[in-house]
Amino acid sequence: MTLTIMRSLAIFLIVAFLVSTLTTKLKKQVQISQKNEEMTFSLYKMASGYLNLSKTDEIVKYSQKCILGLISKKCRIYLADEIRTSAEEEVRWCYSNSLACGFREVQFRRNEKRWLPIKSSHKIIGVLELEMGGSEFSKEESLCLETVISQAALALDHSLMRSAEEENIWRWKKKNSKTAFLEVFHMT
Repeated sequence: MTLTIMRSLAIFLIVAFLVSTLTTKLKKQVQISQKNEEMTFSLYKMASGYLNLSKTDEIVKYSQKCILGLISKKCRIYLADEIRTSAEEEVRWCYSNSLACGFREVQFRRNEKRWLPIKSSHKIIGVLELEMGGSEFSKEESLCLETVISQAALALDHSLMRSAEEENIWRWKKKNSKTAFLEVFHMT
């Protein structure tokens, strides 16, 4: 009888251990799922915020706010015009080479800041400067940052193209109004 009890106890302990292990793994997966859900909601909310923005400076400020909110790193976005006049060698290097530099990167690796190019499909729009605070990004933070940079690049590219189009229309109207004025002047 004691042998039967011992076997039953051993089986019970093995089953209890397996259930405990599976429960722990399940809890971890639930936590990961909840974190992913929160991240997805934050990214959706961030992407939706770009819909109401049209001016370049608004997009830059909103993008910087999103980055600070999502990955808790202070940042600054430099656009092409500002980069050409910027005194910071790292910003100009990142822009001209279209490569990340700074904190733990190949170029300027000892710096506490990291610079990342902001690229649209056909050109570099600007450079994102991040204060790293001595720590690297987690996988989730890297994914969020890539998403924010992509969204910012799309919004900035659209805004810059719209500004260029408006300027071209203004020049065309100005040229045509002068032509029309001269034609009217010649007729009289």
